[in-house]
Amino acid sequence: MKNIVVYDSGIGGISIYRQLKKMLPNADFVYYADNAAFPYGEKTSKRLVEIALNNIREIKKQFDTDLIILACNTVTCVAIETLRKAFPDTVFVGTEPSIKQAMQYTASNILVAATTLTAQNARVRARFPQNNIIWLAMPELAEMVEKGEKDGVICDYIEKLAENVPPFDCVVLGCTHFTLIKDLFAGVFVGKKIFDGAQGVAQYVKNMKYKEYRNETQGLTSLCLTDPNPETYQKYVSLLREYN
Repeated sequence: MKNIVVYDSGIGGISIYRQLKKMLPNADFVYYADNAAFPYGEKTSKRLVEIALNNIREIKKQFDTDLIILACNTVTCVAIETLRKAFPDTVFVGTEPSIKQAMQYTASNILVAATTLTAQNARVRARFPQNNIIWLAMPELAEMVEKGEKDGVICDYIEKLAENVPPFDCVVLGCTHFTLIKDLFAGVFVGKKIFDGAQGVAQYVKNMKYKEYRNETQGLTSLCLTDPNPETYQKYVSLLREYN
């Protein structure tokens, strides 16, 4: 039975993995974290495409898969088209900011919190050219989440970056690392609706591949880190176990 690979730069993709695990409890998963090259959001587009191509080659070499979830908004907006051309035998499911969902909720301003590369990406901006979208880059936040920074420090950082933005009705989390701290965003932006794309990605995969990837036994999850030092590996194992 083929594996469903969840690929991210770090722990952020676990926000998508946990939704996938709920919807496809008997599927076999591989969680592939490129923690050696983390963070992705502040790299150049050219460099990130190179990194993504190398990682997919390694994934295809190590694991039996034809379905790879790009559980990273930045990799999706920068590299998904190149990956699809380079690996035509593989289905790539991307992750993008859930702006469409937010636009159904309000016609007023929408704040999109993202990495620098996502917030400045021409492809994603062309998809959402509406003038009520406020793009807010949070260049250090993914790294703070990855390292397990204290909640108070994270909240202060979010508040400081957002203090001068125009009024808005809701917040879109445009980075899977941010989704892991959705409760902190809700605490900073009290009363604002918070959107993320994790459930939508999982539902899309379930609708597309459910029968093919449904095993008769309990699904297994394999973990692969590009920098598998023992302390980091155990941290990932603990986080993945929360959703098994």
